[in-house]
Amino acid sequence: MSAYAAEAIERQILKRRIAIALIITIPTLLLVLFYGYNLYLEPLIRQCPRDCQGLDLSGELLHDRSFAGFDLSNANLSMALAPDVDFTDATLYFTNFTETSLQRASFVGSDLTGALFARADLRGADLRDTILDGARFQGADLRETDLRGARMTSADLTGAWLRGSTIDDDTALSTHWERMWRIVNEPIAGQDLSGVSFADANLQGIDFGTANLVGARFHNTDLRGARLANTTMTAADLRKTRIDNTTTLPTRAMLVWQLHNRAQLGWQLAGTDLSQEMLNGVVLQQADLSGAVLRGTSLVTSNLRDANLTGADLRSADLTEADLDRATLRNVDLRGANLHGAELGLADLRDVQMDDATVLSGTWRTVWRIVNQGGENLDLRGRFLGWANLAGANLAGADLTGTDLRFADLTNANLAGAILVDANLANASLDGADLTGANLTGADLRGTGLDGTQG
Repeated sequence: MSAYAAEAIERQILKRRIAIALIITIPTLLLVLFYGYNLYLEPLIRQCPRDCQGLDLSGELLHDRSFAGFDLSNANLSMALAPDVDFTDATLYFTNFTETSLQRASFVGSDLTGALFARADLRGADLRDTILDGARFQGADLRETDLRGARMTSADLTGAWLRGSTIDDDTALSTHWERMWRIVNEPIAGQDLSGVSFADANLQGIDFGTANLVGARFHNTDLRGARLANTTMTAADLRKTRIDNTTTLPTRAMLVWQLHNRAQLGWQLAGTDLSQEMLNGVVLQQADLSGAVLRGTSLVTSNLRDANLTGADLRSADLTEADLDRATLRNVDLRGANLHGAELGLADLRDVQMDDATVLSGTWRTVWRIVNQGGENLDLRGRFLGWANLAGANLAGADLTGTDLRFADLTNANLAGAILVDANLANASLDGADLTGANLTGADLRGTGLDGTQG
């Protein structure tokens, strides 16, 4: 075979190979392009059909797009960049706009029932005549937003910026949020706002002037940059209130804020006047409150464990369910105070002043009576006196048959001639106690301290 013929054969073989490769490759490439276009490119270069329920557009660039009249119910547009987008007359049930940029977007006439706008930027957006029942705007920026005619009675505006937004008589807001809108957008200096709830509101930079804020509630309120130095804030609720170094508060209100929001052990508050303040739930464990003025102060559920309250004025204070375990209450004035449900385990109640108006459980009133008036020959059969501080108490001749004295402090107590038959003294301290002639038949003395006892 000539060289020419061989070369011709090789060319034919090469052509066939190329043809086969093209036959395989071209359809495959077309298939890849088809699916790539439909799955990835098409949603980016054309608008979705008018029914876009559940569509995921999270993080997409949607600038100037129009979704007017579309159904985007349950769609996810979180973190999308959507300034100037047209959502006019759209159906947006439970649509997710979390952290979405929606500056100047138009929602006129849209149904946004249950929509989520958490931390969304809606500055300058048009929300006229929208339905916003159940919509959630936690932390959203609604400055300069047009809310005229919007129906949003059940909307959650926790932490939302409302400054510069517009409402009218047709805007349906809850009483609370309408009041907060007026606080933010209308002068309030010098107003009587006593007892008003500012809970969950964003009041950044507001000047309260000389407003009366006695008993006002600022629970979970954003007061960064707010000016309140010249207000009256006695008994204000400052729990979880957000402030910064530009917030100005009256000196005592700042202390109250610190007690609520900077929990620590061992506060040094000797002689401090906190009368009438709202200190519910405050942690004052191991605090020095000796000589403090807490008259009429609300200390419901507060933690006063191991606190030193020697000589404090707690007249008419509310200590409901407060924890006063091991607190020192020597010479404390509790006249008219409410200690319903308070814990007073091992608390020192010597020289405490009480009256008929003092609310105290039977157990602790009995302990108070013993340490202040004596318990000689008292009939205390079957009583519960566990964890009672009875150090140095006179219980000579007392009948304590079957009495529960677990963990009680009876150090140096006079129990001469006392009847302690079947008494539960487990883990109690009887160190230095006088047990001369005492009857301890059947008493539970497991773990009981008996060092230095007499008799």
